[in-house]
Amino acid sequence: MQDGQTTVEVEWPEQVREGQVPADGPRPDAADLDGSLTRADELNYVRAPMVGTFYHASTPDAQPYVSIGDLVLPGQAVGVVEAMKMMNIITADAAGRVVEVLRPDADPVQYDERLIALEPVSEDAAHHP
Repeated sequence: MQDGQTTVEVEWPEQVREGQVPADGPRPDAADLDGSLTRADELNYVRAPMVGTFYHASTPDAQPYVSIGDLVLPGQAVGVVEAMKMMNIITADAAGRVVEVLRPDADPVQYDERLIALEPVSEDAAHHP
């Protein structure tokens, strides 16, 4: 579209066929494209309880609360979400082994967004690695 010296150009994204995931879109988490179950079905996720900025540690120079391979217990701190200048400790809801940290440090997150993937383990196993 052009009006005098001003031009506006609009680009439409390519059509995504049914069952396909756009390259910049979310990854399937409940089923592969062929409908079979994936490992994601077996994982628990620590999710953002609010919109804010997700941090892996309490301060920039501190060690991350958790790393891949760590065992966590319910109620254990796994990160921080800063919202409106308030630091909110994020805790695990269930026992598990950290298999993936899904969001980079200091990354903006949305409500209910997956932050950390946990492979379920019994609380007893988490207490006695």
